Amino acid sequence: TIETGDPNPLVNEVTITCEVDGFDNEPSDSDTHEVDLFEVGAVLSKACAPDTTIMVPDPISWEICVENTGDKAIDCTINDPTAGITDALVSVAPAATDCSTTNSRPTTSADVGTVTNTATAVCTVPGYDNIVTPEPATDTCIVEEPGLEVTKDGPPLAKVGDEITYTICAENTGSVDLANCSLTDTLLGGPTPFEALLVPTQQACHQYPYTVQQGDPDPLPNEATVTCDVVGTAETINDFDNHDVNLFQPSIVVTKDGDLEG
Repeated sequence: TIETGDPNPLVNEVTITCEVDGFDNEPSDSDTHEVDLFEVGAVLSKACAPDTTIMVPDPISWEICVENTGDKAIDCTINDPTAGITDALVSVAPAATDCSTTNSRPTTSADVGTVTNTATAVCTVPGYDNIVTPEPATDTCIVEEPGLEVTKDGPPLAKVGDEITYTICAENTGSVDLANCSLTDTLLGGPTPFEALLVPTQQACHQYPYTVQQGDPDPLPNEATVTCDVVGTAETINDFDNHDVNLFQPSIVVTKDGDLEG
């Protein structure tokens, strides 16, 4: 059995010595044989891309690499169920690295948090019985999903000259901070600052007055839109809500009747 530390090449010499019956002769002969030793080895690595936080529904990608650290070419079969990679075959020359095993898919709400997956490989040496099983490779990707819900409320009825108060709320329904939120409103104008920071699950509400004008439509429609920066990215997110106020016209009709003769 070849042992670690055996010289390369492995030299073996055999000598046979014989006795001749009735004589003192001891004829002998020797021969040698050399065996060239080769090393087999592989290192498996993997990475998800991008290596920064991934925002739903942006795609998540995986790249799996096999480095051949031995002296002979190897054929490897790679599996990574989470990445959707099944029995991918690669051939890697000595001292070379193959990174052709890749896959990607869109992220969903189910991925929010961390996506950890492990790749495995089994490699063989063509023409030999050697099997190489490198250490499994594991990588973790961070997935976040921004979310924003805007609601707007106000009185159901008003008349010209009334000052009505709208309540506008914005809630962070996602998993990542929102910043620099601004409000644009079809009646109130804008954009104007709304909230500096909304952490996940936080809701901010503000009230805004408006005086009903002569000539305003009936019902009086109003749409509020809040736009925020998604922290850690170059993306923004927005949401809107509507509220209608029915306008009424106060009026009175006076009639008077009586006898013409007194």
